[in-house]
Amino acid sequence: MRPFSATFTGVLTLATAFANASLLSPRPHDSGIPNTFPILSSCISQPSFFSCENTTTIQNTCCSPTPGGLVLQTQFWDTFTGLENKGQLLPKNSWTIHGLWPDNCDGTFEQYCDLSRQFDPFPSPSTLPDGTVVPPYKGPGVDTFIEKFGRRDLLDFMNKYWVSQGETNAGFWAHEFSKHATCTSTFDVACYGPNYKQHQEVVDFFDAVVRAFNRYPTFDMLAAAGIVPSNHTTYTLSQLQAAIRSQTGSIPFFGCGQNGTVLSEVWYFSHVLGTEQFGLYKSVDSTTTSSCSATGPIRYLERTPTSEREVRGRGFATTPFSTMTVTLDLNATTSDTSTRRTLTDISLAVAKGKKIVVVTGAGISCSCGIPDFRSSDGLYALVKEKYPDVVMKGRDLFDASLFRDATSTAVFYTFISGLKRSIDSAQPTPTHHFIKALDSKKKLLRSYTQNIDGFEAQVGLLGTSCQEAKSTGKGKNKLRTRDIRNVQLHGDIHRVRCNACSAEYPCTEDHLQKFEQGTAPDCPECLSRSEARMARSARAIRVGSLRPAIVLYDEAHPLGDDIGTIHTTDINRKPDMLIVMGTSLKVHGLKKLVKDFAKTIHTSPSSSSASPSKKPYKVLFVNKTPPGAEWNDVIDYHICGETDAWSTKVLEDWKKMRPADWEIQQTLVAADTDNVALGALKTVKPTVLKSKVQKPRKENRPPARESSSKDDAPQSVPQTPSKRRTKSSHYDDQESSPSKKRTGIKHQELSSPGKLLFGNATNTQRVVEEDGELSKMDISFHVQDLSMRDATADDVFGAGPKTPARPKQPREAENSPMDISLADISMKILGDVSPLRAQVAPVKQASKPLRGTNKRPPATRSRKKVVVELTMKS
Repeated sequence: MRPFSATFTGVLTLATAFANASLLSPRPHDSGIPNTFPILSSCISQPSFFSCENTTTIQNTCCSPTPGGLVLQTQFWDTFTGLENKGQLLPKNSWTIHGLWPDNCDGTFEQYCDLSRQFDPFPSPSTLPDGTVVPPYKGPGVDTFIEKFGRRDLLDFMNKYWVSQGETNAGFWAHEFSKHATCTSTFDVACYGPNYKQHQEVVDFFDAVVRAFNRYPTFDMLAAAGIVPSNHTTYTLSQLQAAIRSQTGSIPFFGCGQNGTVLSEVWYFSHVLGTEQFGLYKSVDSTTTSSCSATGPIRYLERTPTSEREVRGRGFATTPFSTMTVTLDLNATTSDTSTRRTLTDISLAVAKGKKIVVVTGAGISCSCGIPDFRSSDGLYALVKEKYPDVVMKGRDLFDASLFRDATSTAVFYTFISGLKRSIDSAQPTPTHHFIKALDSKKKLLRSYTQNIDGFEAQVGLLGTSCQEAKSTGKGKNKLRTRDIRNVQLHGDIHRVRCNACSAEYPCTEDHLQKFEQGTAPDCPECLSRSEARMARSARAIRVGSLRPAIVLYDEAHPLGDDIGTIHTTDINRKPDMLIVMGTSLKVHGLKKLVKDFAKTIHTSPSSSSASPSKKPYKVLFVNKTPPGAEWNDVIDYHICGETDAWSTKVLEDWKKMRPADWEIQQTLVAADTDNVALGALKTVKPTVLKSKVQKPRKENRPPARESSSKDDAPQSVPQTPSKRRTKSSHYDDQESSPSKKRTGIKHQELSSPGKLLFGNATNTQRVVEEDGELSKMDISFHVQDLSMRDATADDVFGAGPKTPARPKQPREAENSPMDISLADISMKILGDVSPLRAQVAPVKQASKPLRGTNKRPPATRSRKKVVVELTMKS
C-alpha cells in the first residue's frame, strides 16, 4: 500500500464535476443539521487540509468529515459464518469487511446520530448513553435500496466480501450505515441539493466502504511477508505490524480473541482530504492499543473448508487481490526482509519473462543530467523561471499553439537548441542498458518511450525515427515495423522536419545555430523544388522551415498510423509482463497504451507469481512518485526508487539466480575429421572464420565456354511470355519522380538449363595435391548423379517421359554424358556423341578401392581434404 499524497486535486475535480452536472444547488439550511452547507461545489473555495490536521474551524462540513475526521476501515477474519446451510460463505484468500467508522480525532466516537435514517432491525446499542432509545427498523432492507438504483454490481460485491456471522448480510449492512454513516457530515442529505434521490447517501456510503476496503488487502499484504493462515504456525504481534507497515507506511490496530492469542480483526486508521465518499485517504498509525498479546504467540487460524468459496468474477469492482497496488521501497531492502524477498522474486520474474513490454518516461534520463518535465526542478519549472513573461506555465512551451505567436516560437527554438546540446553531452543511463539487455536476451517484445533524447538508439535499439527504420516500399506504411525495437511516441530531438513537405533531416550544428537565434532554417527540399519551378517560369511554391521533429501537445504524430499498427500487433502477441518506468502517467495517449497492455497481460492465463498466495508480478511501475488512485486496478507493484538502482539490482539478481542465461556459447571443433560423431571435441575461443577470397556467389550458373565461336553456342529455348523479364519500366524515364523510379535487377544472367549445379564459384582452376599427383576432370552432371552407385544410361541421358520426378530442362546438344562410378572412381565414356571428352589425370593404384568391395585399403585413409576440380572443354 502506498501513502497518499496531500493534494486537493481530487476534491477540486469532484466539486467541479458535481457543479457541472447540476447535482447541487442552493438550498436553505436544515435546522437539524447545524453548520452544513448544501452546495458541495463551494468546497473549491475552502482551505485544503486532511481531516484532524486542520488548524482552523471547518466552515463547510460538506467538504470534510466532521467531527469524525479519524476514519477507520475495519475488517474481520472469521473461520465460519454459521449460515453455511443458507449459502452464506466466506471469500477464499480474503478478509471480509466490517465497516467504515468516523471516529473523532481524540479517539471518541458518536453513534446513531440521525434516527430518521435508522435502518437497523436490531440496533446495538438499543439505548444511547443519553438515554435515547433506538427503535428497531421494520421496513424493507437496505439491499432493496441498492437494487432501486440499479447497482447490482455493488450488491454482488458486498455479498462476496461483506459477509456477516450469525445474521443476514443485509441486516449487518444496515447496522453499519445507521450506526456510523449518520454521524459523518459528508453523508448528510443536505449536501445533495434539490436533485437528491431517496437513499442516495446509503448507496454512496456502501460505495465508499468498498473503495476503502480495496485499499487494504490484508490477506495479500500478510502473505507477502510469509504470514498465512495455519493451525500449527504462530506469529508475533511485531511480525504482523511490520508486514502491514511495509505496505501502508503505518501500523494498524490488530484485534485478537481468546485472551489475545487468536487473530480476528484489523482496523486501518486514515485522515481524509475531502469527502469520505471521494476524498484522498492518508494512512496513519493506530490510536488504539492492540488487543493481541505483545509478547506471546498469536494464531492466524485456517478457515473451515466448507465455509469458504472461490470468488470468481469481479462484480462491482475487482477483488482486493487485483485492485490494490503494492508499494515496495527500494531503499528498504537492507532493513526489511519481506521487501527484499519480494523484490528478488520480481527480479526472477523479469528473468523468466518472454514477452516484456517496457514503457519509459523522462525519469530514466535524469541521472545523466537531463531534467524531467513535471518535478519541482523539471523542464516546466525551468521554462517558467527562464521566461516568466512569455509563458503562463512551463507546459505552454510544449503546446502546438506556440507557433501562433512569433515570440513564443522564438523562445521554443532557443530552448530546444540548449536542450539538444545538453543531450549531446550526456550518455545513456543504466536503465537504457537494462532495456538493451532485455532485447539481447530475447526477452523484450517492444520498448515504448516518451523521451526525445534518442538514448535508446545509442545503446542499439532501432527507433521509429531512425533512418534505417524507414520503409522504401510502395505500401502506405512508412516504417519497417518488424525491425523496430523502440517506439518513440514523442519524436526525436536529433532530427528536424519541414512544416510544409514533412521532409526530415538529421539535426546539424548549422540548424542549432539558427535555433539559438530564435529562427528556423529553410527546408532544402522545398527550396530546391521552388528554384526548379522558377527556372522553368512556373509559379513559385511555399518554402517551408525546419523545426525539431518532436511531437507537441495537441499535435498529431506523423507516424501515428504506423505506431497504431505496432501497438495492435504487440497486443495480439500476448505480452506476459509490462514494466513502466520514469513517467507520471499523465498524458492521455500513454495512459490508454499502458491500460491496453495491462488489460491484455492480466487476462492472460500465465502468471509470473512465485506463489499462488502472492500478487502476480505482471505490471510493474518503477518511479520515485506513486501512481494515482486510478491505477489501483492496473498496476500490481509500485517500486519506489530510482530506475537506475532497480535496473542494476534486477541484472545482478538475474546473473546470480540464472547464470546460464549469461554464459557465452563457445565454438566446438572436432579433433578427428574422419568421424566427428566419435571424435573428441575441444573448445576454442570465439573467432571470426577467415575464408579464402572468393568471387561473389553465382550459383546455378553455367560454366563459361572456352570457345569464342558464337556459332558453337546453342540457342536457349525462349521463355514463355508470362515469364519473360520486362526490359524496362515506364518509370525509368529520366524525368520521372525519384520516388517512382524502379530499380530492377540489373545485369542478371539467367541460368541455362541442363548445366552444372555449381557455377563459377566452385568451378575454378585449382591444383590440389594428392600423393604428389594432379587430377583434372571434365564432368557434367545433375544432383541425382551424386549417389553411391554406378550410373546408368538413363541417369545420364534422362529417362524421357518415364521420369516425371523433376521437371526436365532442355539440354544442349553438345553435352557429353559420362558414366561415373563413385564406388571405384572409374570413368567410362558411354558414347562418342559429341566433341566433348573427359580428361582424367592418372590416379595412383593405391588410392583405388579394392575390386569387388566398397572399401578402401587402410593406406588410402587420410584426413586431408580432397577437392575435385571440374572443368569443361569444348
